Amino acid sequence: MHRIYRFILVAFVLVACVGCDQASKTIARGSLASSQPLSLLNDSVQFEYSENTGAFLSLGSNLPGEVRFLLLVVFVGAILAITLTYTITARRLDLMQLIGLSFLTGGGLGNLLDRISNDGTMEEGRTLCSNPGCPSAVSTSLPNSIG
Repeated sequence: MHRIYRFILVAFVLVACVGCDQASKTIARGSLASSQPLSLLNDSVQFEYSENTGAFLSLGSNLPGEVRFLLLVVFVGAILAITLTYTITARRLDLMQLIGLSFLTGGGLGNLLDRISNDGTMEEGRTLCSNPGCPSAVSTSLPNSIG
């Protein structure tokens, strides 16, 4: 694929991911932050607002603020820059790999923007599922799941 087409495709996926991520967080903040969890299907599925100062599953949330900043903003930002550079420049990636890395990078950028703009806290809607075989808490970070 020609470099300009790769760049356009990656940029489109990144803008779509970050835009949808920020829009869903705005909706969650507006409709879930000040209310009880929203229950559906006889309490089988619940949507609730949460804030996460750590990484996945709140890992690192108890670390001092400076260490969290270094790990979750500086280090993650550097990894995302490397991933984005690789995604745009690697010629061996097929279309699905290119799209997958773009989704992964877009999801990470959305989370990084949250941390930068919310004093190190990531806002998210959280889906709780109580059916057997369903994880008890599923983050709504769709771009990371797709990537």
